[in-house]
Amino acid sequence: MLPPDWRLPAVILAAISDGVDGQLSRWLNAQSKLGVLLDPIADKVFFVAVVGTLLWDGSVTWLEVILISLRDLIVIVGAMAARLRDGPQAWTRMPPRWLGKLATVAQFVFIAVVLLEPALGTHVADWRMPIVLVAATVSAVSGIDYVWTYARLPRTG
Repeated sequence: MLPPDWRLPAVILAAISDGVDGQLSRWLNAQSKLGVLLDPIADKVFFVAVVGTLLWDGSVTWLEVILISLRDLIVIVGAMAARLRDGPQAWTRMPPRWLGKLATVAQFVFIAVVLLEPALGTHVADWRMPIVLVAATVSAVSGIDYVWTYARLPRTG
């Protein structure tokens, strides 16, 4: 676990490197099937590690975590249904969606607010609940969009 003073810089660096990595791979046409598969997994592992740390030290509540994670929870249920419908490779047919990217940005903004709160106090704390609500809304809409888009694809199995 990172010391509290290192957390915000680590999250910012991770967000920047994730964005640059994805953009560079598209610009250079250097995408691979393995990279496309591993990138969202690495994003989720990083998110779980950060949120787990914040839960462990009491910086966030379970309710906040559930709300900002609605996309991921909805997509997990959708992926299980897709697997039943179309087999083990079903979800690999789903390309990234712009709403999913927006939900990730909202999650990072929430995490940044939580990490800034001790240093900036009430100025940041006043924004916490509105940011949670925006992140939850974008996250839920994104999850529904993923599942709805997948459901409209032709069946393969």
